[in-house]
Amino acid sequence: MVCSSSSAQSPDWAWFSFDDFDSGNKIDSKKWVRLKEDGGNLPVLHNGRASLTGSDTNGWDHGPSESILEPKSDHAMGIQADLTFESFAGSTEFTKFVVEAEIGNGDIAGIGMSTDGSSVWLEAVIENSNHEVIADEPLGATNFGVTTKVGIVVTDAAVEFYKDGVLAWTYTGSFVFDEPCIEVVAVDGSYSCLVDNVELARSTVVPDIVPDISIKKFTAKAGKVDDTDAIKISGTLNVTEDHLNVASNIVVTVDSADMPKPYVAIFDVPAGSVKKGKYSSPKDKTDPREAFKVETKKGKFSFTAKNIDLTGLGCPLSVTVEIGNYVAPVELDETIVNGKKPIPIQFMMGVKDTLRVDKAKVKKGKKFVTDSISVKGAFTVADTYDKNAPVVITVGSNTFTVPGQLFFPKKAVESCKKTPANEGPIVSAKFDSSKCTFTISIKNASLSDEGNVDFSIDLFDNYLLALKKISVPPDPRRSEPPRPYTFWELTQYNQPGSRWTYDQRSTETVVTVHRSGSRYRVREMDDGYVGVDFYYSDENDGAHLKSFAIAGDYLGLDMEFDFDVLVWPETLAVGQTHSSTSQMTGSMSLYGETIYISGTASSQISKVGPTKQVKVPSGTYQTVQFKDILTMDCTMTYRGQEVGTLKFVLTTTNYATIDFGLVKRSRKGTVSGKIYGEGGFKDSMSAPYVLTSP
Repeated sequence: MVCSSSSAQSPDWAWFSFDDFDSGNKIDSKKWVRLKEDGGNLPVLHNGRASLTGSDTNGWDHGPSESILEPKSDHAMGIQADLTFESFAGSTEFTKFVVEAEIGNGDIAGIGMSTDGSSVWLEAVIENSNHEVIADEPLGATNFGVTTKVGIVVTDAAVEFYKDGVLAWTYTGSFVFDEPCIEVVAVDGSYSCLVDNVELARSTVVPDIVPDISIKKFTAKAGKVDDTDAIKISGTLNVTEDHLNVASNIVVTVDSADMPKPYVAIFDVPAGSVKKGKYSSPKDKTDPREAFKVETKKGKFSFTAKNIDLTGLGCPLSVTVEIGNYVAPVELDETIVNGKKPIPIQFMMGVKDTLRVDKAKVKKGKKFVTDSISVKGAFTVADTYDKNAPVVITVGSNTFTVPGQLFFPKKAVESCKKTPANEGPIVSAKFDSSKCTFTISIKNASLSDEGNVDFSIDLFDNYLLALKKISVPPDPRRSEPPRPYTFWELTQYNQPGSRWTYDQRSTETVVTVHRSGSRYRVREMDDGYVGVDFYYSDENDGAHLKSFAIAGDYLGLDMEFDFDVLVWPETLAVGQTHSSTSQMTGSMSLYGETIYISGTASSQISKVGPTKQVKVPSGTYQTVQFKDILTMDCTMTYRGQEVGTLKFVLTTTNYATIDFGLVKRSRKGTVSGKIYGEGGFKDSMSAPYVLTSP
């Protein structure tokens, strides 16, 4: 065997961190075997370092005192550590091994320590099974309390000794590295040695293979709140045990086109963590909960992660597993991801506008305005809701518009129930931005299309178009479409000078029409001294109600409300409905004191009914029936302070003719509210009106 004092480090191995003793309050039993002999003590953890101590006064014949740490590691070919000799008292002519390993045939290679009680000398030593020195080489001096890095690496042809990270001596021959340890031995003496930053040498030679990965199962689950998503992957890898032994970590990356950033999980592969070709990541109870397992002999792997953020994840997506220089990417589509279920659409909320139709049913009635639509599915929006914008549902060439103010929020849900769309049909809809689901029901519609048509939703200024078309059946046999009516031909409220007299039980009500600038003022006078004024305007999209005022001397109360609601679009036919909402301001004056109001006003024309014969004192008429509901919901402010709330609802059922306008009506008015600090109030009145003279 040949000895030399210098040699270049082999390119086929490298040092890998094994234990820095910084975790926990005791030596990790998964990494180390602790042993002792005679007067030696079991190694313990002390201030972030392993402490090896012991004492002996019996001499060789009775066995030396030993304190030993043996790493649990396969495939190591060397060991290195920071050693600090704290103290020694006793024999001054004995060499104590502090780093050693069996190298075959019972021979031992180690770095020993000699001391005279004040100074320390290090020495590379080769001993046979009888503890006889075959070869040795001084490695220089150190001192008590001084940290020195020492190490041994054993290859097939050499034993290399390292001091402070530098190759200090090489002993050549034929060797087998086995059972490395850190051991302090003493005869007739006591000792204390600290150990830190242990590294193991491992081969860096890996098979030259083409990485191959196959994903058998990929499951992604969306959480109910942020950072609670989960992922589970299993499949095959052709990675080898050698790849695992030389890798410092394993990196799993999941990515897709719409993800703001890829999801990346990193797992350390410390020396000794690969057992018989198997690796399991250490258990970690902190979020995110990530785990990786691989069995090289079976070629299987699995990866799980919980409480993570998968925002933007969609198909196609990519998975990449990196183990050192082994890099295996694969792309997946819906055939693998989540099996037969779609990938959770919740991942796209806040990232992308999407609309998915899961179930759609369209029926056409035999009469006009009897068609119905029901659609269920899922959605996401890239932006926030603008509640000032409407919800517009489009089926082919038919649109159904519901003002945003008529949707009511509850947690993550925006919904409306049996609400007239601007076009007339009745809409019930629910949009859940947490579950990313929606349901829509539309009744009393007249659909003009048939066949497969586009379906879209403009959801509070977020345009969503479904990839899947919905099927509209052909028209069944129908009667002639109902005649459309304008507001003006049914009411005659655009004819200044018109006058109607109604009997309201014991009270006479006179309704007259006057021109007021660009508006029409419709005045109702009860017995000549209570006046109610409605101000209408004829605009391009239909009839607007602009304001409402009450003046009555005997009450001492004047009220005026200003708003702008579209009470009737250009036309409405039998079976159609309409609604409109606007902001409102106004005031109420009582005995010289003024209360200011602000809030919303809404108008609703419920279903226009078929013609009906009505008999009143002035004659018998063929009439069109419709109901209008005017609602004003507001807060009250007095002398600069908000003092309460007020809600006023005026519901009128009308019977109108084209020749005479309204010939009969019944009206109910309800006022309710609350005065802060005083309590609530509510009152109502109702009365029939029948035409006595046109």
